[in-house]
Amino acid sequence: MEPLPQKKADPRFWSKVDRSEGCWLWNASVDKFGYGRFTIRRGKVQRAYRYSYEQLVGPIPAGLQIDHLCRVRACVNPAHLEAVSQRVNVLRGNSPGAVAFRTNTCARGHSLTDAYLAHRSDGTISRRCRPCRDAQQAAKKLAAPVKPTVEIMHGTASGYRRLKCRDECPEEYTCRMAAVALSSTYRRKK
Repeated sequence: MEPLPQKKADPRFWSKVDRSEGCWLWNASVDKFGYGRFTIRRGKVQRAYRYSYEQLVGPIPAGLQIDHLCRVRACVNPAHLEAVSQRVNVLRGNSPGAVAFRTNTCARGHSLTDAYLAHRSDGTISRRCRPCRDAQQAAKKLAAPVKPTVEIMHGTASGYRRLKCRDECPEEYTCRMAAVALSSTYRRKK
């Protein structure tokens, strides 16, 4: 491949680029994500691939991002760079969402053909895998604390409320009497 003509030859920039066959690798400072960093002037730092694209191709159109077609973040070869929308850039990547979009499967391999749409609080809509959601909900149920079962007996206030026995309670000490006694103790405490 023949190198593109340089509009503005900046010897500082090009001295930090290995222009071998294929990718032109940035050999100077890189950020924590692996993208090259180039100091244009004191205090003004720009990503190296953006600087290369602007110098050799032209300004980046508003609303577009630069996508590395080669998937090498340190590459500054303008033939490997393309201005695309954020959606296209993300879907070309290797994130779980992009892989699911391309393969139509979730991370666990379930088909997303019967996925449901999840409406998020920020107004966006996303596809969710039904089997994964069902498994997550089942795991939540198993992990939830089990409420202790209370035995409801005659002759207690709970028997009066829950067993609905009023005057026909078979016990000697009726449920109604227990409920009245319980309510009067609450009144005395106040």
